[in-house]
Amino acid sequence: MTETLARPVAPAAEERARLKEGVHIERSSRRVRTYFGNKLIADSEHVLLVYETKRPPAYWFPIADVRMECLEQSQQAEDTIRWHLVVKDRITHNAARAYLKPAGHRAALEGHLTFYWDQMDAWFEEDEQVFVHPRDPYTRVDTLHSSRHVRVEIDGDPLLYSEAGRAHGSARALRVCHPLPV
Repeated sequence: MTETLARPVAPAAEERARLKEGVHIERSSRRVRTYFGNKLIADSEHVLLVYETKRPPAYWFPIADVRMECLEQSQQAEDTIRWHLVVKDRITHNAARAYLKPAGHRAALEGHLTFYWDQMDAWFEEDEQVFVHPRDPYTRVDTLHSSRHVRVEIDGDPLLYSEAGRAHGSARALRVCHPLPV
């Protein structure tokens, strides 16, 4: 599978001011996974990174990339739905939520849900565990181990294929480094 990562340019300084109020949604270029009870609950290369007023940044997963059989609906309010997470004999209440009919600035969240970070046992960006909340791509440049396959082509001619490497970058650019043969 070949995918081109088309991402918007990082917001200009005047646009960043709006991140303090309201909601800002963008596609993350990272593969994100979360576990509960030693079970993979969600795994996606298509997560949305969402900044909402008075909330830490959060990953929103496409519902198709979530093991919905582990979720039990717990509450439904006028605009949101919440789920308990059940794996074997472990239960965590209000582990996930989604907007029923997101509109306006939240319209991109249609068909996605998020997990409360502290309710999950482990989070991974690429192959590295992440603690507390998603890394901020506007203030950091990270280097992460990645098990994703990388193929570089020019006009259909393969130049490089790698089964592992290191991904690094920020919101502006993601680069993949391939180890040189020894």
